Amino acid sequence: MSSFSKTKAYKDKASVYQIKSYFCTVFTKALKKKLTECAIPLSSLKNGEHTFTFDINESLFTENQYNDIHKAELKAEISFNKNSTILTFNFTINGTANVTCDRCGDDFNMQVVVKRQLIVKTQSAEHQEEDDMVCLAGNETEFDAAPFIYQYVVLALPMQKIHPTDKNGKSECNPEAIDKLKHIHVEKSNDEKYVLNSNMHFATKEESFKQ
Repeated sequence: MSSFSKTKAYKDKASVYQIKSYFCTVFTKALKKKLTECAIPLSSLKNGEHTFTFDINESLFTENQYNDIHKAELKAEISFNKNSTILTFNFTINGTANVTCDRCGDDFNMQVVVKRQLIVKTQSAEHQEEDDMVCLAGNETEFDAAPFIYQYVVLALPMQKIHPTDKNGKSECNPEAIDKLKHIHVEKSNDEKYVLNSNMHFATKEESFKQ
């Protein structure tokens, strides 16, 4: 069993669950096992609006061999209206993910803002997953949101992770690293010019020889 605390509040007749899930470490006699559960107990919920909030850290990513995120402080809010066997889950994920800058090599906290929708169909003949839709089998009483939170966050990160600019429009990259990159670029440009000029000179001599 995962050791997360759960509090319940009511707002405008909608039940709101605050679930503190840090993917806690569970110790057994011979095994240290980490759980990554963000479970929503669908079968025990009454009809109406519901909101679940999960606190997510880096464990969700590192335990799934995704090492681009070193640390994470994310809050995932999932809201839906239970009134039939077809539910529309609205995911809102906000926070920061600590990543490595592809330009200067320093780590920094990247802002993460995600809004996604997922259709969840209950009481299906078998478990199926398609794009933006999940069908839960009739014997499934819970919905684990962890794989979808993982997927949405990873897909939200840009291909190139680069430091943002400050309020003055100046890059927050490590200035020493940027200065070294400029020198490397200048040296490379000079080398390219030398090779280009050498080739042109060789071509000119070859043309003269043919004449």
